[in-house]
Amino acid sequence: VDGVTVNQKSSVEQGANGTAQVTIRSEYKDKGTEIGNKTQLFRPYVTIETGDLSKADTIYFDCTNTGSSDLLMQIELVMTSGEKKAIDSSFIAAGKTRTLRVHFWDDIKADLADVSQIRLSFDNVDLDENNKAFLLPDKTFCLSDFELVLK
Repeated sequence: VDGVTVNQKSSVEQGANGTAQVTIRSEYKDKGTEIGNKTQLFRPYVTIETGDLSKADTIYFDCTNTGSSDLLMQIELVMTSGEKKAIDSSFIAAGKTRTLRVHFWDDIKADLADVSQIRLSFDNVDLDENNKAFLLPDKTFCLSDFELVLK
């Protein structure tokens, strides 16, 4: 899949037949080894370049969770201005495949001609039973079978 990128220390490998194998790394954003405010606010992500979606009805793609922990992702539209609009979230259990559907409902308050990317972002930290923050495990998954349905 051309146009799939990640931020920071995460990685993406383009595979055969239009697949992208993604590794999202949880990471410290503050100096030192203590989790601070920047670490808690940082959300690693993968972007899918889209361009003008004004004639789009739905985008479908498969996501196979190849990691050992569940995936919970926030799905956002990123406008050319950099503004982000959260439109959905999705859960995929470890070892499972799910077809994700990004449907452009009429009530989305965004000019779809101004969309530049679809972003899948992930929590970087969680809290244990003592309310102490810890880095979440890295996430690995494969994106494939992209399909754009026009109106």
